[in-house]
Amino acid sequence: MSLFLFQLNFYITPIIIKREQIIMKIIPVVLAVFMIGCAQQSLLTGGQKDVSPPIKNLDKSPNRIYDTLFNENILTFYFNENIQYLKSKSSLIINPPIKNILVKSEKKKLEIKWEDSLIANTTYTFLFNESIADITEKNKIPVFKHVFSTGGAIDTGEVKGTIIQYPELIASDQLLVQLKNIKNGKLIYQNLSNEKGEFELTNIKKGNYRIIAFKDENNNFSLDTTTEIQAFNINPISIKDSVPPVNLLSFPPEKKCKIEKSTLDPLGGLTIEFNKEVDSCIITNTQKSFIYSSDYYQKKHTFYLNDTSKNHFLIIKSASNNFQDTILVSVDNKKTKNKTKLTYKEKSISNITKPKAYTLEFNQFIEKLNTNFITLIKDSTPVLYEYSLSNNELIIIPEDESGDFQLTFLPKSITGIKHEKKDTSIVNFSIKSTNELGELELKLQSKDTNDIIFQLMKNNEIVFEGNHNTGQLDTLFNRCGLGDYQLKIIIDSDGNKKWTTGNIINSKFPEKIIPYNEIITLKKNWRTSILWEY
Repeated sequence: MSLFLFQLNFYITPIIIKREQIIMKIIPVVLAVFMIGCAQQSLLTGGQKDVSPPIKNLDKSPNRIYDTLFNENILTFYFNENIQYLKSKSSLIINPPIKNILVKSEKKKLEIKWEDSLIANTTYTFLFNESIADITEKNKIPVFKHVFSTGGAIDTGEVKGTIIQYPELIASDQLLVQLKNIKNGKLIYQNLSNEKGEFELTNIKKGNYRIIAFKDENNNFSLDTTTEIQAFNINPISIKDSVPPVNLLSFPPEKKCKIEKSTLDPLGGLTIEFNKEVDSCIITNTQKSFIYSSDYYQKKHTFYLNDTSKNHFLIIKSASNNFQDTILVSVDNKKTKNKTKLTYKEKSISNITKPKAYTLEFNQFIEKLNTNFITLIKDSTPVLYEYSLSNNELIIIPEDESGDFQLTFLPKSITGIKHEKKDTSIVNFSIKSTNELGELELKLQSKDTNDIIFQLMKNNEIVFEGNHNTGQLDTLFNRCGLGDYQLKIIIDSDGNKKWTTGNIINSKFPEKIIPYNEIITLKKNWRTSILWEY
């Protein structure tokens, strides 16, 4: 600032006559220099982001949390900021239900109107599930609840519980739980389960009730027994005040097996996709008398036909599902691209035990191999091997059981139904030694003589499934992959060697699933022993 004062004195002293004019010209300069020399630069901000949901204004809202002797057809609430009502089928749940509800939001006001008559001496609960939010940031009120009674007292009945979904054994989230009075069909109480599968129904009128739960995919508050996940309790619930926790098992309905999609590519790759997992699929070509089978438990089954005809008349069977159908498939011309040569990929095998072999999958049926043009090398030394050829799969079994291998395919080494190999390919793979893997000794004991299905899983994927028809099992798995595994048992009550779901119409529960509550860890060159008395 001192330099500026020196310059100001220099101009004022010799020119006294025009002092006022000079001062008027210098004032803007003074202000500019002051701002440049003394101001600090900073970013403009809009203040802190609003992260709080609206709050009910207790002074303006005429309705208390618990009203009695209520005889109106309107509710009005005021909030501390402008709100919006996020409308959906489950955004407002009223217990017992009131039909023809109209919900309107305007600025800070929320208004609910209806025309239906209310039941005498009954408590009503209004539950807004994350459906009231502010205008700016859409911060939602998790649950906004209001209760009133048409009588002189508030009903205090309460039911809590948890829903576990079969066969995954996970929490059943967003299932609609319905409690229906056995004598009075108008007395219905409902709410949604949370992410932990927990639910709560409150302010219930005394009486006897049936309870069900279902995934309300149709958003009509009514169970579709053929498509929606469902749960039920076979015994009535007597409501006085609170009752012991009600634990429910949800399950998918039994689907009638059917083919959803079938495709055939120009190289004979046939894909049959069902509407559910099937553990067996047998295909008979009526024109050529070829039979193909798949025993993987999955929806989609793929086959490579030993015939490149453009049309096939096929019989499809799945014995375990009592399914049989006849279809006509034709070549899908949309899949002709990238089908001009023989290709392959490593087959990924999901199993607890690791094979002493290596498997390749080709894009077409393999007719023959010429082993004179195939070499297998380990540590720069040729290795003898055996092979197995089935449909489109080639299995290489080295004489040396473990190590790093190099497999070379020369031209003319492989002949497929459509193409012959014309170039040289090198495939590197490894087979682990037994010492690098683990062992699992599994002993199951029970006084129950029902058949069982036992499943070993890794990362929630089944890596082994077995059946046993007594209460005692003693088996050893060797050459096991390392890591953490889970174990569960299915009580195979109907003896069909697969888990059977329930039926709410016939009051039939799904077959019981018992999880082993500890993680099974398999370590390198180590036997893990499990004794489970279930």
